Amino acid sequence: MNSKGPKHHLGLPVLVCICLLVLAVYQGIWLTDRYHKEHDRLSEEVAECLALADYTELESRMQKLRKDPASQGKIDVSRGYSENGRMTQQVSINYDDTVRPNLKMNSAFRDTVSLKRIEDFLTVGQLSYKGIHAALDHITDIDFKLTDSLLSSALEERNIHVEHRLFLIRIQDSLFQATDSATLSSPLYAPKPTGKILARGKGDMTPNPIDDFTEYKIPVWISTKKTDYLFPFEFSMRFAYYMKVSGLSFLALKNMNGLIMLSLFTILLTMFAMTYLWKTLLRIEKIKEMERNFVHNITHELKTPLSVAMAAKEVLQYEENPLPSEKRTQYLNIIGNKLEELGELINQILLLGRAGKNPETARTIQVNEYLTKIAEEFRLRIPENGTLDLELDENLQIVIRPQDFNAIIYALLDNALKYSTEEIFIKITARTKGKGKVEITVSDHGKGIPATALPYIFDQFYRVPEGDVQNVRGYGLGLSHAKELMQHYSGSIDVKSTPGKGSIFILHFIK
Repeated sequence: MNSKGPKHHLGLPVLVCICLLVLAVYQGIWLTDRYHKEHDRLSEEVAECLALADYTELESRMQKLRKDPASQGKIDVSRGYSENGRMTQQVSINYDDTVRPNLKMNSAFRDTVSLKRIEDFLTVGQLSYKGIHAALDHITDIDFKLTDSLLSSALEERNIHVEHRLFLIRIQDSLFQATDSATLSSPLYAPKPTGKILARGKGDMTPNPIDDFTEYKIPVWISTKKTDYLFPFEFSMRFAYYMKVSGLSFLALKNMNGLIMLSLFTILLTMFAMTYLWKTLLRIEKIKEMERNFVHNITHELKTPLSVAMAAKEVLQYEENPLPSEKRTQYLNIIGNKLEELGELINQILLLGRAGKNPETARTIQVNEYLTKIAEEFRLRIPENGTLDLELDENLQIVIRPQDFNAIIYALLDNALKYSTEEIFIKITARTKGKGKVEITVSDHGKGIPATALPYIFDQFYRVPEGDVQNVRGYGLGLSHAKELMQHYSGSIDVKSTPGKGSIFILHFIK
């Protein structure tokens, strides 16, 4: 009976692939969303650092003016509201010092903020800040180096390690249009005005090949990648900080290392679990197939001797004329032989359940003595053209039940004889292998075992496929029984085989 491979059900692997694909797509969408959120958060923090640096620089200039005894004056910022609820702001400067005596400025700015929401009142405060900034810029110069240094420190404190460079620019046309949503913490949108670079920060990006105070078209808008930042710091929109940032995307991915590794681990773990499940199901299906083959095979093996014995019995029982003594003896021998075959089969099945469970305790045996005796008995089953050789080291001892040792060796010899070719050659070798170990090999020059069958030859009921007809009698129990016995005694069994050249079974015993 040929043992066929497990049935391949396409439904389960397809379902597994779909589940893995859905999981991978979901993880990809989730990670993409997390990346955009992390990128937006970093972008907002960069803008906040720029606003904080400007605010700190402005406060530093105000502190210096307070400590300067030679300077006197005041800055007034007044706000009023029109009839329709819109705000009007006015900035007045009256300042006097030894350098710029009697500096006066009076400017008005009408905002478009409608005071209907809480956010609108916040915008009013921000516009007041810009008004003070504009007034103070008329009195004292901007300390751009301090702003640049404060920006670098703020980014460092927030662990935002990116390449950046800050520019102080003067806008030369009035293309800026402030929006109601403008805040100090987020850059403003603007088209491409012509700007003049008043100062350039040190930064760590390659500087543009232009000189200071050179006309230059600066792309002062917010790009889709949010790598350019524009911060007009006074309400007339004449001056602004322009900041270029590189490496923000990489930093966002770096901050997500944990999530990325967790997602990959989840996908790999799921793939491993589903692969293990699939292999287990295939294994179960193969075992079921082998059991079906075993039942079919053993049914055939049981029916054959029974049918022969029954036929012989009928001849003896119903023959009208008495049979000669020789004929009766022949038929009785046939019945006896077939009953012995049935008994052997039953014993093999029973041994599987009793492997290593015999109440008789293990003891130290002389390996050479038992192997020599087994070889003498087994040679009676080998045809005249066959050979069974022994190559044994002296004084080899192992701890095992003699019955179990005999069962293991007989199973290997029986397997070697069944799968031998016309020229039968079997060899038993026993030697010491390392400290406290004994190695016994049973080799033959038989048909050999295909590589595809090697992983299964120790499985119960498994028989090596031989085309459409199983020419070798057996039940697929001998090698399985031998392996169970070896494992019971903490040993192991290996096999090496080459189709057409033969097989070598290796037993590893612990003394």
